Amino acid sequence: MKTWTMSAFATVASVCLPLSAQNVRKYEPPGPAPAVAQGNEWSRTLTEAVVRGKLHDAYQYVRGDTGKWSDEHTLLPATLDSTQTGIRFDDQLDRKLGGPARPLSSGQDAWLLLRTRQYDDNDRVWVAQIERRGNQLSVVMEEAIWQGKYFKTFTYYETYGINLGKLAPGEYTVEWTFRPRRFQKFAGDGKALPENWPLDDAAAEKKPVVLGAKFTVAASGATP
Repeated sequence: MKTWTMSAFATVASVCLPLSAQNVRKYEPPGPAPAVAQGNEWSRTLTEAVVRGKLHDAYQYVRGDTGKWSDEHTLLPATLDSTQTGIRFDDQLDRKLGGPARPLSSGQDAWLLLRTRQYDDNDRVWVAQIERRGNQLSVVMEEAIWQGKYFKTFTYYETYGINLGKLAPGEYTVEWTFRPRRFQKFAGDGKALPENWPLDDAAAEKKPVVLGAKFTVAASGATP
């Protein structure tokens, strides 16, 4: 009987552990700039090959019970220190926000770092388009808010990074737009799991939220 019980437990564990492991959004540390981010005219959009949740270059999901809270979106153009690769992405952003504002160096990749506002766990957001037109940069993010009934409510926010590559010295402007959407059904197996995206999302009757930023890129080696 004892042997059967242990065997049954091992079987249940082998089934449950992979399922529970799926219920975690993957941390994506900062990566190199995509090849398309070359020159001063380019666009990155969702395609059949580039699906939702894959247009950014770095990502971190931050649970609401970690002690952090963000009621508003935070946008910061920055460069990332290669010596901090072992530090979680959201913590790197904290260090940048706590430091003095300086021009970016043309010798390093320029990044757009975004920390979203707090969401309920069934809400979904994703980057839908990134464009560069000369010294003007624009990002469109879809913000799909769950319209179903909640049985338990948890919160989270996300930190995104978009690698713009090495930019020439000059003045740059950024416009990051959140387009409001709403949904009631999930794709995949229909469950509200982190890996499942909205199935029936549609535009919501609400004004988009637009964040703006300006930054300077200085010649490599120039004194800030």
